[in-house]
Amino acid sequence: MSVVVAIRDEDKIWLAADSQVTSGWTKGLLLSQHSFKIWKNDMGINMGGVGSLRDLNILSTSDEKFIPEGDIFRNSINFKSMVRDTVPRIFKELDKFGRLVKEDGIVYSQSSFLIAHGQDCFMIQQDGAILELGDMFAIGSGRDVAESAYIILRDTELTPKEKAIRTVMSSCERDLFVDYPIVITNTMTNEFEIFDGVSFYKIDEKGEMVEFIPDEYKEPCTEECCQNEKTDPTERMSEEATPVQIEEVEKSVEQEKKEKRARQRRNTKRRDS
Repeated sequence: MSVVVAIRDEDKIWLAADSQVTSGWTKGLLLSQHSFKIWKNDMGINMGGVGSLRDLNILSTSDEKFIPEGDIFRNSINFKSMVRDTVPRIFKELDKFGRLVKEDGIVYSQSSFLIAHGQDCFMIQQDGAILELGDMFAIGSGRDVAESAYIILRDTELTPKEKAIRTVMSSCERDLFVDYPIVITNTMTNEFEIFDGVSFYKIDEKGEMVEFIPDEYKEPCTEECCQNEKTDPTERMSEEATPVQIEEVEKSVEQEKKEKRARQRRNTKRRDS
């Protein structure tokens, strides 16, 4: 029970997923990068999955090249090769571990997937059927809520990244089987961002989550602001300034920095004022 969304941007695809995992009446969170519901391989293929965590574990650690290298080098996924090559490779990999089920002569996976590279993205349903991305995909128990939220957000001025985040947020708030933090990436980067509903985090070289403010949420820097950052006001004061005057300036500068950090933090809040 999860939600994974894909939203088309001009030259890339944004992917976002929740982090809740459910077993019976118990739920937990997938907070390790190795357990994210969206992942990348060394060929730049982006995948996301919902359904069985075991299926996601198998595919995310597989050395199999699910997309022909020719399509990868051309930065274009071919629909025919997806149907006749990629899906059989994925099913074969899952079958190695006994993860496929057969019903009425039809073989099914226990999970659904999104697979993306460059500007191309496809949904792989449980029976292996393929759908090609229009402007938005959602899979998992939170699909209906995410798609409804996207209909409302589609014609707004929000960026595709913000739309991806907010559609998953809607599922986190409405679906019992979906929860924060939200993992975000796109097909033109190797990095992941994590949003816990208030703040953003990235994964450092040690594999630890570190809080940061994405560039799009930073306040525009005015010429005066930049000049003030480059030069400490206390350094510009006359040598004749008294210790009391210097102390007052230092307090003023520190207060200004605190207010700026507070404004930046408000810009990352999940609800509009």
